[in-house]
Amino acid sequence: IARDAAGLLLGMRLLEPGFTPERMRRPVVARIRPPASDVTDAAVDRALAATGWEIVEKPVPWWFEIRSYGRLLGAEGARANAELPRHLLNPVTRTAIERGVAVPRERVMELRAGLAEVQLRFLRLLDGVHALALPTLDRPTPRLTDRDLRLVQLTFPVNAARLPAVAVPVPGGSLQLVGRPYAEETLLGLVGRF
Repeated sequence: IARDAAGLLLGMRLLEPGFTPERMRRPVVARIRPPASDVTDAAVDRALAATGWEIVEKPVPWWFEIRSYGRLLGAEGARANAELPRHLLNPVTRTAIERGVAVPRERVMELRAGLAEVQLRFLRLLDGVHALALPTLDRPTPRLTDRDLRLVQLTFPVNAARLPAVAVPVPGGSLQLVGRPYAEETLLGLVGRF
């Protein structure tokens, strides 16, 4: 939603007057490694190495288990947008809405019930650190003309967990920083270093 960290800070101050990024002497950030391309992982590792932060590795063996929550986001988004005139939508969006609306309500309720566990898993990862660091995309940044629109494989679990996150472009990729609930000050304090 902003061109750079300064623009993001301005936006937050417009929404919340007095918003001030947290100042940290030596942040501790947990590097997590959900499935991503070697190129993308290397770009994130280089960007983190240049920060001077203390980086700790934390495993996420459960990452594939939470992928089903993409269906929940798709279903909820589809229901919210189901009344949009179909003739105004591009074919990809139209198909996504149709698929999302087709998810049975019982399945949507099941997935909603499991969200608390997803959030707990992320909160456990955040114990003892200021933020989590992972790629924003699971592959190199696509061009605007690319047809593959699967761009949320690494962001929807964070969104499903209802945690604040910020994406930062870095040479060769994009870095996502994830914080605890209501920790926007911490995340902007970190982003200000890029």
